[in-house]
Amino acid sequence: MPDGLTQIGGSRHSLATRGDELVDTTLIDTRQWDAVRPRFATVYVENKCHLACDHCYQSAASHPRDARLSLADYQRLFDGLAELGVLYLSLTGGEIFLRADLFDIVALARNKRFAVRLYTSGTLIDAAKADRIRDLKVSEGQVSVYGADPAVHDAFVGQRGAHERTLHALALLRARGVLTVAKTPVMTLNVDALDAI
Repeated sequence: MPDGLTQIGGSRHSLATRGDELVDTTLIDTRQWDAVRPRFATVYVENKCHLACDHCYQSAASHPRDARLSLADYQRLFDGLAELGVLYLSLTGGEIFLRADLFDIVALARNKRFAVRLYTSGTLIDAAKADRIRDLKVSEGQVSVYGADPAVHDAFVGQRGAHERTLHALALLRARGVLTVAKTPVMTLNVDALDAI
């Protein structure tokens, strides 16, 4: 019960008094709060993407390219998520590495002690970025891989050489001890090559 309030009701219709004022506190049954606390949150940090994946639902209409939160907005958001009890935070987008202040966002999240996961195509990760990911103690790098055959992967994402850069990113992260996950949606174009992926 917050300071100055005296509980006078049960969990379904909870009322409290503050002096002579009656205050409704039925927003949540605090006795069951631990059972409903969110443990995971996913935050979309970038609408832009340099790839043109066949399955992508993004468009300029659905994801305005200039709409983005500031670092102060992320600080408030992360404060709220931490207060709710979130432990695991996934950062996703379009392509998160198109955001120049991505590592500032990651640092804000890590300062709140979230276990941070990065969802990316991996195509923009170089050695310096992999070092920064390691240094920030990102818990996991999840990289999309659409096929074992570079031609299949590259055709699907609409960019020649993407497969090679994606696998290189996985290697860079693994070499630095960052847990990596190759995310592969099963589709007709890759279902026969899942073992090879």
